Amino acid sequence: MKKTVLILAALVMSFGAFAQTVLDPSSEVPGVEVASGYYGNDWGGFNVFLGSDQSVWPFSTGKGDGVVAFTPEPDATYYMELKIISTGATGLRLRWSLADGYSNGGGASGHPQADADAVNSTNFTISQTADFIPAYYNSGDIVPEKFITINSEWFMDGGAAVGGLIGNMAGRGAAGSGAWIVIGLIITDEAGNQLVNYWNFDAAEEWDDVINATSDKQISAIEDFIPVNFFDILGRKIAEPETGIFIGVDANGNAKKLMK
Repeated sequence: MKKTVLILAALVMSFGAFAQTVLDPSSEVPGVEVASGYYGNDWGGFNVFLGSDQSVWPFSTGKGDGVVAFTPEPDATYYMELKIISTGATGLRLRWSLADGYSNGGGASGHPQADADAVNSTNFTISQTADFIPAYYNSGDIVPEKFITINSEWFMDGGAAVGGLIGNMAGRGAAGSGAWIVIGLIITDEAGNQLVNYWNFDAAEEWDDVINATSDKQISAIEDFIPVNFFDILGRKIAEPETGIFIGVDANGNAKKLMK
């Protein structure tokens, strides 16, 4: 029953402006690979596969079956909302990747050379929206057993060459740490259409106490603003269907407007 409530709550959370595409939340999303050292995997993070041929833009591949999460458009910007819990990792990198699995190096199974050159040079805090990939979160605000939301936007450069800042989108723990869990991963295009709506419902249920302890500080600040019973995955009211106004809570527990 609890898992059913989580699924319905995540579906409600995924509503945007009502003309936009909304996907059913799922823990099995084609073209999306998620792993965690906490659950016994030999690496931790995620891959969002965007290419099926490393010789063709965006110069990346996936699991060898040609399945992609979505087909990106050249010179388009995409937006990602990543929800995580650290089980030991103290930093996180968002990176361009060439293939599946885990690698910190370059080459066909690793990262483009331009990504490897820049991966440690652009630092963000979790309260910032990363507007450049690779992005490095290493400011001391990723701590174990805290529910964290990270927002980013990334440009699919249609003129990028092989080895440039292009490829699949990937998340990696700093210093190779696999000690973190992806709870949710939502990607939208410039029009607000959902392209990926991944939720790890089993992990969200297991870590329910951590999620609520981290994120419920400002619930009283939003209850008066939202008069209807639309709830997010954490049980908070977030939507007013008559106006299309959505609000939520940022990484510091402060109320914020998400979209109209």
